[in-house]
Amino acid sequence: KADDKSCLVEALYFEARSETFVAQLAVANVIIERVKIESYPNTICKVVRQGKYRSGKPVKHKCMFSYYCDGKPESISNTQAYEVAASVSKLAMQGAIVAHTEEITINKLRKEVALLTQTNSNNTWAEYDDKGI
Repeated sequence: KADDKSCLVEALYFEARSETFVAQLAVANVIIERVKIESYPNTICKVVRQGKYRSGKPVKHKCMFSYYCDGKPESISNTQAYEVAASVSKLAMQGAIVAHTEEITINKLRKEVALLTQTNSNNTWAEYDDKGI
């Protein structure tokens, strides 16, 4: 969905643009996983905009994602950070996940994402051995 893609990019940009690629992917994973959980809204946009509303407007500082209701205008000024957020969003929507808790280099993560994306044609994770990655 085009809307969900733009909502995910926006959330990553405003919530996590100063974070590492891996951290941004982790944020994207959380958002996408929430969509799958019955107690959360059923679209990425609704998850990102979840919070308390009064008279149809979000209540300041009462949202799941702070940028959405912090009272500040959302304006994208860092095009490089926006491009990273867009790349992370695309990978996350294709099924890339942060599968490691230990420190991981960006090149190792890119290799793993490429491997998973290539072998994940049925939206199920392929078993793989990461010793050589």
